[in-house]
Amino acid sequence: MKISKKSVEWAIKHIIKNNDTDIFPQPLEIQAIKEFPEDIINYLCGIDVNAYKWKDCRRFIIPKAENSYRIATQLHVVDSIMFAAIIHEFGQKIEKRRVPVEQNVVFSSRFKPKKSGTFYRDDVGWNSFWLHCEEMSHLHKYATYLDISDFYNQIYHHTIEQQLNECGIPNEVSSSIIRLISSLTSKSSRGIPIGPHSSHMLAELALIPFDNSLQTRGIKYCRFCDDIVVFTEDDVEAKIAIYTIADILDKQQRLVLQQQKTRIMSNFEFELVCSDNISVTPINEAEQDIVQIFQSRSVDPYSFISISSLTDEERSLLSKEKIESVINEALLGDKNYSKIRWFYRRLSQVGTPNAIDISLVKFQVLLPALNDIMQYFASVAFLSKEKQPIIGEQLLTILDDRLVKSNDFFQICILNLFTVTNQFNNIARLVSLYDSASINVQREILLAAIPAKCSSWVSEHKEKYLTMSPWCKRAFILASSILPTDEKDVFLGKIVKLSLSNDDVLEQSLIKWALKKKHK
Repeated sequence: MKISKKSVEWAIKHIIKNNDTDIFPQPLEIQAIKEFPEDIINYLCGIDVNAYKWKDCRRFIIPKAENSYRIATQLHVVDSIMFAAIIHEFGQKIEKRRVPVEQNVVFSSRFKPKKSGTFYRDDVGWNSFWLHCEEMSHLHKYATYLDISDFYNQIYHHTIEQQLNECGIPNEVSSSIIRLISSLTSKSSRGIPIGPHSSHMLAELALIPFDNSLQTRGIKYCRFCDDIVVFTEDDVEAKIAIYTIADILDKQQRLVLQQQKTRIMSNFEFELVCSDNISVTPINEAEQDIVQIFQSRSVDPYSFISISSLTDEERSLLSKEKIESVINEALLGDKNYSKIRWFYRRLSQVGTPNAIDISLVKFQVLLPALNDIMQYFASVAFLSKEKQPIIGEQLLTILDDRLVKSNDFFQICILNLFTVTNQFNNIARLVSLYDSASINVQREILLAAIPAKCSSWVSEHKEKYLTMSPWCKRAFILASSILPTDEKDVFLGKIVKLSLSNDDVLEQSLIKWALKKKHK
């Protein structure tokens, strides 16, 4: 059985628009595939799903909050496309068996792919979940918040396989998905990858039996992924619901609730929780003013807004003092990292430099939002050339911090900034780190050589190509695009023979991109 060309083409649009994960910086391989997609399309459309061999991935410890973390996965780019194409082709069969959207019960990852490459409905999500919970709290005296412990890592593979079959997914496809998730968990029977957008449908698939059990028992609840809110008329009924849900989770998949997060609240208490979780609720007056700028200027929450198009009054609302007050407020007490990530994404739309200083001064406490902060730094690349290398130097100084040095994810988030622009300069400092760096950091330094046009340094590493890790090899092929034309043709000509013998379609596409790329 083969995946349709329509689904593969859609999957490529998907990773171009939404990246291969919702956690990591976008790999440069995606830009190469964007320019030369034909080889990938022909390869994936021509191979039987059951014969597809899933490839090498990367796994990192990613902070969720100040003292909590998750293990996130970044798939080989072609695997990301294949995974997305499979979900695009068969996702509606899964969606059809879920609790209907109209019932206002399950709000997470409602499958409705758009031609542009977006997987899920944007009118049903986290915000609508809490808005409906708030409505429900007006109708019931008590609300109980529950959270499934370590949910993605504890999903039982047998449940995934069983539910895929119940949804009418072909056996070849089901077997391929199980091979993928098993390969990522060292043959363990539990866990699905955290990171790929496609994984969300597998998580929802695993909870179909759970939702069916709660619906059968007449329990009034709302759910967003592993966050569950149950509505009752007294605290005894709430306690019964907790025991019932815990029993269902245990019997179905040996899942457990996080005891420390379980909380029974009066409707008044719960309304305050809802208010805190509704993303449009400003943290203070300064944020309220800033949010109004974006709401009035942009329909698309990710479109760029030129700072020169703002009025003097709007620019004053984006002052350093006001921006820092929002960030400082979010860092008080139980630090609101969801708010911080959201706020930096909005600041990235306009590219104001007024959050740079606080980001550098408080980088340690802001680490759980590091990827969004680095995207913000990329948006301020219009700063004067005199100041940008200084900022680059400050960012590289952060690499020496003990906490940052302990985690490859922190380092690649920072270094990725140097791969997308040379405005921050400091390439000499980067290449000095190469020999003693981990393979993940080496990859970023190789990619940083492209905008810095360090062709001589890249040339010096040609003889090391065969001993590089697969992720570094791909980065080196991309970096070879800056070599002098004759040298590039000879080197990549040798690599072409290796990639053909290995049947590595991604390497072939990257070589094609590198050969034709002209760097200004």
